[in-house]
Amino acid sequence: MPCDTINTATVDLGKADPKLLESAMKALYPGFQYTFDKVSGELNVVGRSRVDVPAIKREMAKQNVLNQAKRFGWSVKEQENGKLLIQKARF
Repeated sequence: MPCDTINTATVDLGKADPKLLESAMKALYPGFQYTFDKVSGELNVVGRSRVDVPAIKREMAKQNVLNQAKRFGWSVKEQENGKLLIQKARF
């Protein structure tokens, strides 16, 4: 592939939260640039020829859990199997 080629991948994410998407993209594809159109739900990733949509959706769900846990003061631990263990603070 010539060095002046720019790969882009375009996927449809529907109605995604831009803040969660930003967190997910930083975790999955650090350093890659992307654009997201909130109206059409179209995600364009520059520098990648393919993106893993299910992985993005899983990471967005994880980021949502982490954000809500932080909001309510809960602790979150990630287990070896990838599941999240949430502990509610006792009063």
